[in-house]
Amino acid sequence: VVKGGSDDITNGLCLCTNHEIAYDRGLIKIKSDGKIEVMSNELKGIYDKIIYPKDKDVWPSEKYLREKYNMMKV
Repeated sequence: VVKGGSDDITNGLCLCTNHEIAYDRGLIKIKSDGKIEVMSNELKGIYDKIIYPKDKDVWPSEKYLREKYNMMKV
């Protein structure tokens, strides 16, 4: 949203502070299927897959996750 993206609920993730920082810094990347790709050796084995809410209407959009994933540096 900050960079002009949609403010729809599906364009967001509810993460704890630690995960939010890791995500924003590119230490973890979330694929469009929810699987987590760990970019930092220190975090390997800690993260596997994000757990989505029961209500599928508020799941993160695969499109938005894919866009964010592709924008992040490797």
